[in-house]
Amino acid sequence: MSKNKKNIEDKTEEVVLEDRDAEVNVDSTPVEEAVVEEQAVVDKKEKNKQNKNNDNNAENLKKKSNDNKKDKNGKKKKQNKNKVSITQSVRGTMSELKKVTWPTFKEVVKRTGVVLVFVLVFGVLIFGIDSLLGFLVKLLQG
Repeated sequence: MSKNKKNIEDKTEEVVLEDRDAEVNVDSTPVEEAVVEEQAVVDKKEKNKQNKNNDNNAENLKKKSNDNKKDKNGKKKKQNKNKVSITQSVRGTMSELKKVTWPTFKEVVKRTGVVLVFVLVFGVLIFGIDSLLGFLVKLLQG
């Protein structure tokens, strides 16, 4: 093969973008690539909006069907929408505690020292201001 043919083949190779199923020529301009990427972002946003609308519609249908439930006397039932069992609450708490990044013992000691120093400094500062004001009041009272 000649060098020209090889260069032409290299230029016409196609790559598949991860975000899109479409193929783009390697020799496409950056502007064309940006347009394709922007269109992919727009498509994703539209799909997200459609999914949210579908979710909202499903939730509204559930609410309406729950609102129409009646008790034995034909009166509408009052429902506690925020009712959560204790076990669900404990499980949720435990799963959240597993996600926490806990500080090391060294970090805890260091931060505790910083807090104690600040408390001591401000305690002395407040004591000094209180003593000064008390002294001034005694001078004024005579």
